[in-house]
Amino acid sequence: MSKYYALVAGLPDLSLDMAKVPLTLADLKELLKDTVVGKDMKLIRLFFLKFDNENLLAYLKNPEADLNPLGTYTTENLESIVNQDKVYLSGVDVPQYFFNFLDLYHGEMHEVTAQDMLTSMYYDYAVQNTNSFVRDFFEFTLNVKNIVIGYQCRKYNFDIEKAIVSSNKIAELVKSSKAKDFGLTGEVDNLETILLIAEENNILTREQRLDALLWNYLDQHTVFEYFSLEKVFAYMIRIDILERWEIMRRQKGSEVFLQTVNQLKENYEFQKN
Repeated sequence: MSKYYALVAGLPDLSLDMAKVPLTLADLKELLKDTVVGKDMKLIRLFFLKFDNENLLAYLKNPEADLNPLGTYTTENLESIVNQDKVYLSGVDVPQYFFNFLDLYHGEMHEVTAQDMLTSMYYDYAVQNTNSFVRDFFEFTLNVKNIVIGYQCRKYNFDIEKAIVSSNKIAELVKSSKAKDFGLTGEVDNLETILLIAEENNILTREQRLDALLWNYLDQHTVFEYFSLEKVFAYMIRIDILERWEIMRRQKGSEVFLQTVNQLKENYEFQKN
């Protein structure tokens, strides 16, 4: 795996309390496209697949929908993916879970279920990665998400089976355990902190604390990484966090800000049995 001395040395310093992001995720993506080489680029691409997931769902609703530019696939790519036109897609790297999802989607899945299913497949795909840092990052993120959602389901008596993403060991414990800690003591790092965050009633505060937890995780797991791809990957995640909050602060009080808050609410509001 290559070292990226010039790239890492030239990146601006970041802190979680920054008011303005020094580099947008779109700009960073372009920079990485011109700098990261070979198989390393597949790991960067893995992160940006979440925007392709978003664009696929948008395309399925409306083939003329505007796409998030952070995704890689064009409208023409998405058309061929949906039609499973393997000839046209020759040379286009499309993960198999896209086609697995489409098989289920065309089996009359409901919209919310479709989003949950695609997210689940994305995480299952990501945690199979051979890079231990990237794999562990996705697994940690997945586990935190499921624990917090599991706690909210318990609190408000929502259907936990429909809400939990993926089916790894932690997800199954969250769905089945009646213990206060979901039987996860010794299974998940920072469990006490995660459960305290899950208890937070204010949605925005909870999101901020989750991002702080993720930020600290990246600090702990890159302490001995200096010019590696892992360092670059962690930087990309931090930019994503900072940019999301900057947009919310900049648009506070506007319709877009309220829409963002509503989207956060929807993450924790599930259909009752």
